[in-house]
Amino acid sequence: MAQSGATPTDTSKFERLSLPERVLSAFLALSRQMLGSPEVAGDPALLVCWPWSSGNKFQNLLYANAKASGFAVLPIQDLKELEAISWPGPIVLHAHWFSQIYAAAKDDDEAEEAGTDALRRMLSFRTRSSARLLWTAHNVFPHRMPYRKAALRLRHDILATFDGIHLMADEHKVILETAYAMPLPRRFVVPHPLYTGAYPDEVSRTEARAHFGISQDATVILNFGALHAYKGLDLLLRAFAALPRDDNPDTRLLLAGRPADPAVAEALRSAADKDSRIILCSEFIADEDVQNYFRAADIVVLPYAESLNSGVVWLSFTFGLPIILPNAEAFQHVRNLGGICSFSANSAEDLAEALTHSIAAVRAGATQQLPNLSAHTPEKVSSDFFRSARALTDTKARVIGGEVLSRIKS
Repeated sequence: MAQSGATPTDTSKFERLSLPERVLSAFLALSRQMLGSPEVAGDPALLVCWPWSSGNKFQNLLYANAKASGFAVLPIQDLKELEAISWPGPIVLHAHWFSQIYAAAKDDDEAEEAGTDALRRMLSFRTRSSARLLWTAHNVFPHRMPYRKAALRLRHDILATFDGIHLMADEHKVILETAYAMPLPRRFVVPHPLYTGAYPDEVSRTEARAHFGISQDATVILNFGALHAYKGLDLLLRAFAALPRDDNPDTRLLLAGRPADPAVAEALRSAADKDSRIILCSEFIADEDVQNYFRAADIVVLPYAESLNSGVVWLSFTFGLPIILPNAEAFQHVRNLGGICSFSANSAEDLAEALTHSIAAVRAGATQQLPNLSAHTPEKVSSDFFRSARALTDTKARVIGGEVLSRIKS
C-alpha cells in the first residue's frame, strides 16, 4: 500500500503518537510530497476511515493510491476520536460498517439510540470541520444484527444526510432503494478491487494439494470464508450430498473459514464425518495459507444469496478460478463479466446441477474463459475512488436532511 505519512499500514512510530500528533504528522508528510508532485491537483486532503478493520484487505486495496491522489488516510476505531481531529484542508469521513455500534444494545430502543448517537457524532464532525460524509454500501443491513427496525432507521438517516454513497455495482442502486423504500441520492459507483498482491502466491497446485492430502487427479470445489448461516452452507451440503458418490469418487468439497456460527460449524463437522469427500478446515486462515486453498481448487462455489458484495468473488478471480454463483440480482454485474456458472438461488437441486456441469467441464479439460478484469485492478479502483472522494470535497456545502438534523439535536 502506498504510504502517505499516516496510512493504516504505517504502524511503527505513527501508532505511538497521539491522535492530534498523527494528524499533524500526516499533514506535513503529505504537504511535502505534494509540493514535489505538481501533477496532484488540489489541497492536501484527509480521509478518516471508520471503522478500520486490520484483518480486512479491502480497505488497504481501496486506499492504495491515497498518496498519489493527494490524500492521507487516518484509521479510527471509535467515533469519539472525531473530536480530536482537525485538518487545514478537505476532509472525508468514510464510514464502512455500522454493526459495531449495536454490540451493547439489548433491544430495538437501545439499538436505535446507538444509531442516533453515531449519526450525531458524524454530523457534529461535519459541522465543525466541513468534512464530507461518505458511506460504502457493503451490505443492505448488518449481518446477524437482530434489530432490523433500528438498522433501517439509520440507513434512512444516512441517505438523508450523507454527502455521498459509494456503490460497487450499478445494480445495487435498485436493491438498496427497494430495501429502504426511498431514493438513493448522491451516489457514485467504483467496483470491488481484485486482491492482486494482497496475499502470497508462491505454492504450486501440486504443493497445495499435497498440503491437504488431496490427489492430483481429484476435482476440488472450494467454499471459502467465515462460516455464517446466511452464506447458504446448508444448501451447499444438500447439493453436494445429491452428487452420486459412484460418479464422483474423486470429487472433494473443501470448506475453509473461521467458525463464526457454532451451529453451522457443527453441521459442517457432522457432514464431513459422514462423507469422506468433504474436507473441513474450520479455523482462522492466515494470510500465507490462503494460497493453499485457492491453488488446490478447480472451482469456487458461493451459494449465498443475501449478500450485496462478496470479497471471495474477487479473491477467486485473482487466483484465476471460475465461480458458481446464485442468480441473485446483487451478482448480476459479476455474471455479466463471465467466468461463472449460475444456479437458481435457494435451490439445492439447481446447485447440484451446476456443480455437476462444472465438475464435468474440469474433467474434460475445458478451460473456462475468465473475464477481462482491468477495471478491477487495485490501482485503478483506488484512483477512481479517490477521484470521486475529491469531487465530494469540491462541492459547495449544503444543508442535507433538515428533518433528521432537527430530530437528533432534540
